[in-house]
Amino acid sequence: TVVPGRAAARCCHAVGDGVRRVAAGCPAELRVVACDASGNRLRRGGLALRALLAPRQPGQEVAVRDAGDGSYVVTYVVPYSGKHTLAVLLGNKAIKGSPFTIEVHPAP
Repeated sequence: TVVPGRAAARCCHAVGDGVRRVAAGCPAELRVVACDASGNRLRRGGLALRALLAPRQPGQEVAVRDAGDGSYVVTYVVPYSGKHTLAVLLGNKAIKGSPFTIEVHPAP
């Protein structure tokens, strides 16, 4: 059994539909999986993970929830269509692939 080390931002990664394309005004979600420098998944929560959307707009919401198992659920709502960026940070360091370019399309 491998015991993971400390979380390494460059090895943490995001999965889910909310990483690329979402509908304006609709909740979007992605999951961040925390890993150590060797790529081993962490099995506990408690990390200082945060998410930032740009450009900032009225009505925008972003939340990070610790799932307690080494993963974090990021939910957000962007009220207007267009290109946006979502930065996901562990402390002050971007996770793998961050910032993400999000294409926000008009809601159906």
